[in-house]
Amino acid sequence: MARGGRSQLSTQADVKTLAPRSLLTPITLADHLNAEACEGAWRLIELASLSNLPFQAELRWSGGRGAGANVRFTVSRGTRICVFARTLTVRTANLAAGDSNQVVVSVPDGYADTQNQFEEEGSGEQGDSIPIDIPPFAQFVRIGLAIPTAYSNVNVELVDGLGTVRESHQLDQQPGGNGIPIGAATQMRLNFNTSTEYRVVFVLAL
Repeated sequence: MARGGRSQLSTQADVKTLAPRSLLTPITLADHLNAEACEGAWRLIELASLSNLPFQAELRWSGGRGAGANVRFTVSRGTRICVFARTLTVRTANLAAGDSNQVVVSVPDGYADTQNQFEEEGSGEQGDSIPIDIPPFAQFVRIGLAIPTAYSNVNVELVDGLGTVRESHQLDQQPGGNGIPIGAATQMRLNFNTSTEYRVVFVLAL
């Protein structure tokens, strides 16, 4: 069999309609696409909402016979992510509460530099110190607040593997560009001197 045939995936595209997001339960990802080939190749996993709505996705892949890696990312309307894979699994969840979301996933062979993001959201009350887990492949982070005047009353701390705070910023003094570099931090903390909704957006290496 030709090399190209041995690297061809068993499934290369699928479309699913995602149920509206529940506001009462955590985001639950559902299987969207599972594929494998005899040999690995560079894959471009392209994801798009035909309903023009946001969604969350998780990609698990392996380039050989081992356990491989995984990454979770947030998709505004559409994106692509590039990995070297023999097997891959895509799971998705709708982020829109009021409407179903039709999402297409396709996996052509090819290579491209890609960059994606992952968003966490929540709310903080005055006096709260909220730990934020750092996702795989995170390189930078930026925090946004619902109340513009609250930025000077919330700070972020980056904590290393020894439990030591190595960097901290008031949110009105976050670095420009992509935000705060993650480096070797193992956890983040948001400390609130006010009450507000927030979102934490990580820039990923993939």
